[in-house]
Amino acid sequence: MKHSKQYLVVLHKTDELQAAKTKLSELGYEYASMDDAKKEMILSERFSDNDELTVLVIKVDDNVDAKKIFAQIESIVSEIEVIEFPAEV
Repeated sequence: MKHSKQYLVVLHKTDELQAAKTKLSELGYEYASMDDAKKEMILSERFSDNDELTVLVIKVDDNVDAKKIFAQIESIVSEIEVIEFPAEV
């Protein structure tokens, strides 16, 4: 059975969201958005100024080096934060 981890990728500029989604699609990864209430809760817990922040949820199989995926995203956007999330979320 395959195991996967779920990550929240926090983008610091909302206008970079589409570029990040495109890059993920090119790499063959699925992403999901998160409902606004949950997103707000997570962002407000971790960041004091979260006006410009937005979130992508990415599932990565355990046998994949997730850091490489994040490096690819980071190469096209100004700044990201990656938060590992419990799989059941």
